[in-house]
Amino acid sequence: MSKFGENILVTGANRGIGLALVQQLVKTDGIKHLFACCRNPDGAKDLIELQKTHTNVIPIKLDVQDDQTIQQAYEQVTNILGTDSLNLLINNAGVYEEDGGSCDNPDRTAFRKSFDINSNGVVMVTAKFLPFVQKAADHKQRAMVANVSSETGSSGRAYKCDFNLVSYGMSKAALNYYTKMLSEYFKDSGIIFVAFSPGWVRTDMGGPNANLSPEESTSTVLKTLAGLTIEDSGRFMNRYGETVPY
Repeated sequence: MSKFGENILVTGANRGIGLALVQQLVKTDGIKHLFACCRNPDGAKDLIELQKTHTNVIPIKLDVQDDQTIQQAYEQVTNILGTDSLNLLINNAGVYEEDGGSCDNPDRTAFRKSFDINSNGVVMVTAKFLPFVQKAADHKQRAMVANVSSETGSSGRAYKCDFNLVSYGMSKAALNYYTKMLSEYFKDSGIIFVAFSPGWVRTDMGGPNANLSPEESTSTVLKTLAGLTIEDSGRFMNRYGETVPY
């Protein structure tokens, strides 16, 4: 079994940070199933190519805004895992609404979409797959839910953020709240719940001027996640494991 466990699920895995997480994880020995979830797996060329050389990569259709696809993904994972467990759930799928997400020119649709994907979607996916993660904890295996957040979601650092990021930051602050709540509600479960900021990454969301490549970000993130213990549950941290204020 790998340091992350045998079975892992990543959302938003077709590009950016999600794809880089999958590309880094396949380098880890001992992973039996790596469920790479995204809205259109048939069009996820990088995942399809990766699957040709790594048969443990399993692309699955999952749109965090669509409860029907979440249920269908759950059924597909259930059929594959059987009585097995899920060791690591990484809620990565997210959106940044550049138009209409600011303080001075807010658009209700933009704010609604930010919250529905960045926080509500995580709630729905986690609720569906958490029993699999609980099964890992019950068997004394590695059991973790890691939510991809952002330092723009830190209320303690809000004054440093771009006002154009307000819908994104607010939705990530809600995600952080949810992560902390999970750690308290399930504090005796044996599951580690954390929120982490991957840094400013050169993706479609982060833009070309970001200071980190997806590989640089995710390699550090995974090294940090591998070293976490149950005492870390409930923390909001950067990619190095340093605490970020809620």
